[in-house]
Order: sequence, then structure tokens, then C-alpha cells
Amino acid sequence: RREDRMWSQLNETKRSLLSMTLDVTEGRNEGVSSAIHMTSNFFYPVDPKPDSLSSVSSADALKQAEDTCYYSRHSNPNYLEIERKIRDLHGGEKAYSFASGMGAISAVICSLMKPGSEIVCSDEVYHDVHTLLRCLQRTSGLTYSLVD
Repeated sequence: RREDRMWSQLNETKRSLLSMTLDVTEGRNEGVSSAIHMTSNFFYPVDPKPDSLSSVSSADALKQAEDTCYYSRHSNPNYLEIERKIRDLHGGEKAYSFASGMGAISAVICSLMKPGSEIVCSDEVYHDVHTLLRCLQRTSGLTYSLVD
């Protein structure tokens, strides 16, 4: 019957979503939806004495800084969670999230381009990308071409 097929498809979809959730959570008992952290400051337990850092390797210090939230404009448990889930879903080493598309575009362009680099860009791209490229052309020697 049609109704039986619909229930069967619904149950298969539920099993598939559960499987995806378990893959992302690595079997941990956590909610599908993460808690929302609506704060701007976080406790950062670091001994301010410079000599206390000498026993910590650079890699360990960098890892601790990456996984620690101290101010929401820099990091937040929600940002870290979505980045971890996207990284795990795609099997990547790292994922980054941005508050806006322009933030993401600016980060990619500014991190990859060197003076004298050329960017080929669609002329249909968001207007502020053109503004960014013009500004970078004046200030850093970057060149760009627009194509249809």
C-alpha cells in the first residue's frame, strides 16, 4: 500500500539521519542540536608568568589556544562545534566558519595572494568583492580580471 511505503521511506530517512548524527558525534551521547552560548567572555586558565610556558611545546600551546574560547569575536563554543562537525562530515583536517560571506572571501584572498598575484573573477560576483579587489589592487599590487 501507498501508506506503508511512505512509512517505510520515513523510517529509512530517520535511520539515515541517526547514522549521520552518530558519525558526526563519534558515538558520544550528545544532542543533535548544540547549546547556544550567548556570552562574550570566557574563563581562560593560563598562568600569566612567562616561565610557566617554557614547559609547554609550541605545538601544544597552539592546540590549546585553538581549542580555547576567550572572547566571542575570536572564538566561541558554537563556532568550534560547527567547524568540527563540518570538518568531520567532509573528512578534512580543519574547517573555518565566518560571520559573513565577505569575511570568508577576504580571508581567502588575503591569505593566498601575494603582491603581483592576479585573480580572475566573475563579473557577476557580489558587488563588495569588486570593491575589495579594487582596494587590494591599489594597496598591495594585486591585479584582477573580470570575466562573464
